[in-house]
Parts: sequence; C-alpha cells; structure tokens
Amino acid sequence: MSAALRSHLSKAVRNALRPRIALSASAVARISQSTAQCWKCGRHSATGAVLCTHCRCIQRPPVGTSFFHLFQIEPSFDLNSQQLSLRFRQLQRELHPDRYASASQTEREFSAEYSSLVNKAYRSLLDPYERGLYLLSLRGREVKEDESDLHLGAEFLGEIMEFNEQIANRNVTQESLLELRKQNQAKIEKVISEISTAFQCNDFDNARLLLAKLKFYNNAADKIKDKLQ
Repeated sequence: MSAALRSHLSKAVRNALRPRIALSASAVARISQSTAQCWKCGRHSATGAVLCTHCRCIQRPPVGTSFFHLFQIEPSFDLNSQQLSLRFRQLQRELHPDRYASASQTEREFSAEYSSLVNKAYRSLLDPYERGLYLLSLRGREVKEDESDLHLGAEFLGEIMEFNEQIANRNVTQESLLELRKQNQAKIEKVISEISTAFQCNDFDNARLLLAKLKFYNNAADKIKDKLQ
C-alpha cells in the first residue's frame, strides 16, 4: 500500500471516529417545542397530536392551541371547508366515546375534554362570522359584545331597519319572503368577500366593521327562516 493511500485511509478513519457536532441551544429548543412527551409511555410525538404515535394513547388536550392548529390548517379567513370537515370527521373517529368505554379514567376525561374542544373549534371555523371573530381575537382585535365602538353609519342602519320591517310585516307573503331571502343572501356573500379582502390586506379595523354588518345580515336571515316555517 502506498504512503499516499495509507494517509488517505487514516484521514477517513479519523473523520469517521470524530464526535458529531452538538446541536446548538436554539436547535435543541426548536426540537423540544415541536414534540411533546406522552403521559403514558413517555415517548415523544408531534406537539398537538391527539394520539401518541407510539402507544396510540389519547393525549392531554393542549392548552392555548389555536383552532387552526387543531385542524392542521393555515390560519386564514379563506379556508377549505371540505378539508375542515374531513379533519373533523377524523377527529370524531379518534375521540368517539365507544373507543374509551373500557379505558382508564384519565383517558375518558381526556376524550371528553378533547371532544368538547373539537366541536367548539369546528363550529367556530365553519361559520364565516365566528371564524372572522376568532381570527381577530388571535390578533388582539376582539370585537366588543355591544360593538359600541363601531360606526356603521346611519345609511346602513336605516337600510337594516327597513329590511327588518319588511320581514316583520304581518301581510308579507311567502313569495315576498323568498325574494327577501335571496336579496339578503346576496348581501351576505358580498360582505364575506369584502371580509376576505380585508384580512388579506391585514386591514383588521375594516374587518371588524364588516363582521358587524355580517352579523346584522345573519340576524335577518334567521328572522326570514323563522317566518317561513
């Protein structure tokens, strides 16, 4: 064996035996934040996983996790409702009470807590109005209960008052109610599109204003529905 070849092999062996470079503190922190320890088997799974990827045991419901993270979708006003529903059905299967009928008390409690959280999250994300409010809350722009700080304008409020009077009219016909429902639905679709644009532009003040308008249109839709029954 030539001296050059022996030198090359010796260097290769030294490199192979050299200790691996340790992860930086920030890298370790990122890894620890991306996983969570299973309360039962002690091994780690992805943070927010409903079931441990190792022992398949239900995990403790995460505190403070966003509804979007729970459903594994991007936090956006324009979400894919089909994807949301598919994930909801998957979570329902994983959390069904029948799966935990003979499980431990801890697992039954976690199942009940998780089911409640999933149902609440699904209702909030499925409804455009509730989804918009939730997005605003994530950005620290919660809408007050009475919305007293919002200025909707006399013209809009007058329009809503007149529209509600038409619905409440004792002599209103079913045909007229169906036409009012059609008009109101068009307004709902228009304002939802405007809300979407506001969120895309990070115009949260305008989003709050438009959501308040959507609430009025939703209330009108409920009144028409009750009248038609």
